[in-house]
Amino acid sequence: MGAPLEESKKSKLNEALYWLESMLKGRTWLAAEHFTIADLTCGVTVSQIEAFEFDLRSYPKVRDWLQRFKDELEPYGYQEINQSGAEVLAEMFKAKLLK
Repeated sequence: MGAPLEESKKSKLNEALYWLESMLKGRTWLAAEHFTIADLTCGVTVSQIEAFEFDLRSYPKVRDWLQRFKDELEPYGYQEINQSGAEVLAEMFKAKLLK
């Protein structure tokens, strides 16, 4: 992945993911019983974290929710509108970390 993530930043990221994991307890979506703008905005961020190859195994509810997010957007071209951009941005940052 390139340079390791600083421990303080990794800790903050884990804290945020733990919070998101707890928010999803007993829920399918973040703000309602259906997909909302909250899922869209948060999903873009979490998909970026995933593109950076951050380990999400400790957050099964987040992983399941992220898959639902991707499935929800698939009819609209999820790969093109979000994932490919997330991967390009991740590669740019990884290259910068290696300098």
